[in-house]
Amino acid sequence: MAGGTGLAPIRALIEEVAQGSIGDAREVSLFIGARTADELYGLDDMLRMSQRHHWLRVRAAVSDERIPGLEGTLPEVLAEFGPWYRHEAYLCGPPQMLSGAVHALRRHGVPPHHIHYDPWDTPVLTAPLGPPPPDEEDDQL
Repeated sequence: MAGGTGLAPIRALIEEVAQGSIGDAREVSLFIGARTADELYGLDDMLRMSQRHHWLRVRAAVSDERIPGLEGTLPEVLAEFGPWYRHEAYLCGPPQMLSGAVHALRRHGVPPHHIHYDPWDTPVLTAPLGPPPPDEEDDQL
């Protein structure tokens, strides 16, 4: 399940499956969500990938606009499919979507250890990303 640019790491996982032989042994369902159709980042590329790989199913949903296809938030749309209790779930996207998706998957019987995502409550990195300025290096020695 991916929202916005959260599709990038999910796509990387799917490409990994496509490179190996495990794609033939399992099915992958990708749910891409956004508020509007214009915000469905990367959908066309993923639909083309699904045409090349019979094991990949791609579904898109929008929550704030009426368009042909699935309407609603990703957690709402996810509930229409399944069952999910035997699946591994990989989620990436905005915190509100992740929270709703985790709760929806849990309600549908997915064990917590089968739900994978970056925690949304991790604090923003506060330390500098590069080496300290030369005058601060002396203070740290």
